[in-house]
Amino acid sequence: MKTPLRNAALAMMLVVAGSLSRGSAQAPRGAGDNVILITLDGARTEEIFGGLQLDILKSTLREGQAVEQSPTYRQFWAETAQARREKLMPFFWKTLMAEHGSIAGNPSLGSAVRLKNHHRFSYPGYAEILLGEPHDDVIKSNAPMRNPYTTVLEELRDRLNLESRQVATVGSWARFNAIAEHTEGKTFVNAGQEPLPGPGHQLLNTLQTETSIPWDEMRHDAFTFQVAMAVLASNRPRVLYLALDETDDWAHDGRYDRVLEAYARSDRYGCGTGWRVSLNTRDVRTFSSRPITGAAGARKTGGITARRSKARRTSGWHSRRPEWPGGANGNHTSRCRPVRSPRHWRDG
Repeated sequence: MKTPLRNAALAMMLVVAGSLSRGSAQAPRGAGDNVILITLDGARTEEIFGGLQLDILKSTLREGQAVEQSPTYRQFWAETAQARREKLMPFFWKTLMAEHGSIAGNPSLGSAVRLKNHHRFSYPGYAEILLGEPHDDVIKSNAPMRNPYTTVLEELRDRLNLESRQVATVGSWARFNAIAEHTEGKTFVNAGQEPLPGPGHQLLNTLQTETSIPWDEMRHDAFTFQVAMAVLASNRPRVLYLALDETDDWAHDGRYDRVLEAYARSDRYGCGTGWRVSLNTRDVRTFSSRPITGAAGARKTGGITARRSKARRTSGWHSRRPEWPGGANGNHTSRCRPVRSPRHWRDG
């Protein structure tokens, strides 16, 4: 269940050159660039830039248990913040940021990404990502109302002359059916435990509804990712928004071990999404990443509104207000490398 006190999402925008719609009779205007937007709900600067936080892990152990005995410690601990974050999210740091992207908001580098809406919970934050500005007087709760304003997803469909299936949102939280678009049906949206239409998805649809989940209006990110991959294969969208949630859900339940596992899985999903795009697109030329964040003053990047947000520290890791990602360089490579890119990483 969504609670009012939530951390807005870490968002990554992956821009892939090369049309996924090559087989269509008439190429859409602006064919060449494809966009994948991935958000991680509840992502904190501490984990993004520093990996496992030892004091938090210790607070979750049973009395008398040595932290070195924890499987989470053995999996994610390293002596330096850079090594820990690379253990937690190796694709993000060793490939995406080291070779293809840039990231802002690392407080240790004096970088800030500032939030503009004042509600500091889910719907207003996600709406600000998709609208480019806050609407605090109208969007002020998590209630399932239709987004009152046209989103950037709908705008991209119009500007690029796309079919509805070519702009797709796949989310773990059912509320994305309302958040992602102002005009229902303008784009493709699959959220919560909604079945995926079309042949060949019966097993996936059955598993996602029959697998127990401890939160209302949710499905596990693993199923959300598989739905997104199926949508990539069948719809070949020019724009895909993948909204993951378990980095936040497990935090509200006080399960720091599963929070870290969710970060690691999300990192693999980001790797898998880019790799699948590169396989689907024989003429891909670049693969780049730019973090955009969940609620703040807009800035224009390549004609698409990117969001900035405010980092706020809090002692309560499982009941958090927005803390936003920022960055520093990784210097290693990864075997999961979707395509080469001429872009250079930029610090801060």
